[in-house]
Amino acid sequence: AALLAYVDRAVRLPSRLRAVARLCLQDGATLDQAAAQLGITRETVRVHLRRLRAMQRAADAQAAQASRPAPGAGSTVNHSGAS
Repeated sequence: AALLAYVDRAVRLPSRLRAVARLCLQDGATLDQAAAQLGITRETVRVHLRRLRAMQRAADAQAAQASRPAPGAGSTVNHSGAS
């Protein structure tokens, strides 16, 4: 479900990857069924799904990194020596 949600949000996703995601994740097609419908090999379908998962992990990691405060952000340190 999370991978399909990623596919829905991804703007610059190649159409072939999107088609594999729709067939396998949304429609429940097997690798062989998706391959036959798209005119590609079963291995290519498998590679596309692996690539989609890697892209989702990278996007999730980037989003998590962006949501973290920068090191030192929000900390107030008095460097003047005054108490």
